[in-house]
Amino acid sequence: MKTRLFVRDGDKVEIAAKLDLIASPQNSGWLYLGQARYFEPRPRDKNEDLDSREEKGDFKNFGFDYSRVWVTDNISKVEEARNEQVRRTKSEIDREYRKLKPSEREYHRNITDYEKIGWVSDGYFLKDGFWSLVHGGAAWFEASEHSELVNLGTRKLSGKLSSWFKYEKIVATYSGDFDRTRRYGESSKHNNMDFLWNRWKEVFSGNDPDRIPTFTLERHQAKTRMIGRALVDGNTHRSFLETADFGKAPPELARYDNPDLDFAAAKSIFPDLIDIFVSPSQDTAFFLTAMEMIAIDTATGKELFRENHELKFNKVVMVEWAVGGHVGRWRNELSN
Repeated sequence: MKTRLFVRDGDKVEIAAKLDLIASPQNSGWLYLGQARYFEPRPRDKNEDLDSREEKGDFKNFGFDYSRVWVTDNISKVEEARNEQVRRTKSEIDREYRKLKPSEREYHRNITDYEKIGWVSDGYFLKDGFWSLVHGGAAWFEASEHSELVNLGTRKLSGKLSSWFKYEKIVATYSGDFDRTRRYGESSKHNNMDFLWNRWKEVFSGNDPDRIPTFTLERHQAKTRMIGRALVDGNTHRSFLETADFGKAPPELARYDNPDLDFAAAKSIFPDLIDIFVSPSQDTAFFLTAMEMIAIDTATGKELFRENHELKFNKVVMVEWAVGGHVGRWRNELSN
């Protein structure tokens, strides 16, 4: 995870800060977020079947591979926050492990519990992740995806999709005429409202809280869009989050978004275009391509900046702007 601060001064644009973490401006001050990993390279208990398969070279056993998001409001305590998250993660594993019966422990191995930041803004961040267990049985492994909103301030936002849209809107969006490709290669269409109604009526009644549809935010064609995520079964051992696009993110979740843009026209100029970011003052447009960041003055079309960003990433998770006197304060905070 990385943060880049671009600053325009007159006709000059520069990269004012480069950080190997997420630096999020909040109403109450800055927060810093990142990912911590806890890994046990060997299982805690023996399992004759799985150990013999490793000896044959079928696969590599391990114990636990967990990742968690850490947060701190002090940039000087980033390492401390990361280490504390690792300690908490190990304690979480130890606590759950102690609950297991001795006969269950030999199967409590090869567990991956992964989470990352899906989006972050003032007052909250979204976590996306998955869990898997390789047990070597007939199905070989179990797996499930998950998504969650984490509040950062006193204002409480809901991570439930039903808090933002009525039930009928959710079902209608999911049952619209769109292709759905499962993780396992099956492609189908859901056009039957009754099918979804019966399938999810228990979910929306709250009887199965682990399956209540959530959401994440994603950038698509220079817009921040709200993507529904509903847990469905791929088979009896594996579940995944089925997605549906609910349109532009509500202003409570994305304080500023681009004006309407002709993304296709921009992509004809920059074939490897990923995203466009337009300043609130509408005078500067940043074009993010697979290799470069390019800044253009919107009034004159003059190119102000072009540089290889040297970033390897799969998703933009934060877009924030500062104007006026806030620019200097952001620069001072992030460049020191």
